[in-house]
Amino acid sequence: MSKMISLYHIQKVGLTNWRNKEWWDKQMVNIWSNEHGGWWRPNAEGYTSIRSEAWVIDFPTAYERTEHCGPEKKISFCALPQTHGSE
Repeated sequence: MSKMISLYHIQKVGLTNWRNKEWWDKQMVNIWSNEHGGWWRPNAEGYTSIRSEAWVIDFPTAYERTEHCGPEKKISFCALPQTHGSE
């Protein structure tokens, strides 16, 4: 199963104090919006219920694109499995 973390949790802990930041900084992720019940499409152009159609983006950029979102959106990041040969 893929690792998931909510934007709310990261903001609650504080990005600079977040213990897993270094691991996540190396991850490619999909962005989930519980408010819309879907994955963000590429370039944040809508939502999809089909994960294979979701935007694949590095975590630092995903965080930057979502940090303005309030807790009512229930944004989460889902790490993609590492490809063979990557750290």
